[in-house]
Amino acid sequence: MATEAMLREDLQAAMKARDMPTVYVLRGLLAAIANLRIERGVAELNDAEIVGELRPHRRS
Repeated sequence: MATEAMLREDLQAAMKARDMPTVYVLRGLLAAIANLRIERGVAELNDAEIVGELRPHRRS
C-alpha cells in the first residue's frame, strides 16, 4: 500500500499547487488501482502488482 499512499500524497500536493495535469494523471492512476482491487476482490494490492499494472502492456 506504500505506493498507493505515496500516490495519494502526491495527488494532495498537486491539488494544493493547482497542477491540474498532474492531478488528472494521479486521479486516473488511483482509479485504475481501485478498479484492479475490485476486479481481484482484494482489500490491498502490493507494490509489485500496482507497478505491473501501470507498465505498458506489450502487444504481439
